[in-house]
Amino acid sequence: MSFADASVDVHVTQDVLEHVFDPDAVFREIARTLAPGGMHVFTTPLVNKQHRSERAASLVDGDIVHHLPPEYHANPISREGSLVTMRWGYDITEYIARASGLATEIVYLDALAQGIRAEYIEVLVTRKPAN
Repeated sequence: MSFADASVDVHVTQDVLEHVFDPDAVFREIARTLAPGGMHVFTTPLVNKQHRSERAASLVDGDIVHHLPPEYHANPISREGSLVTMRWGYDITEYIARASGLATEIVYLDALAQGIRAEYIEVLVTRKPAN
């Protein structure tokens, strides 16, 4: 990213991190650019729930290598859709900590009275400690 170190208070991403080939680099860059006390608020389908996260596809020398049968999510600017590269589980918090050194919590929202109930309803919040 072109942001300076410690220059962003809040990063928000929505259903993106299951489509990147190098999530470690993404989490490191988010940690680098977050200001002390800043946070990354995001969603990504936690399809593996209590099972380990697994890499569905990788990029090797410019070629896509599928580790699982290819899966694509709808994408309004691509007829092919967006390739799923990671099938995240609840261990995503450990993955982020290893990649970035930051702690992440999973917030599960279930408030039927407000119309909030779905299969993949978790919101993740990564925080950079204040100095």
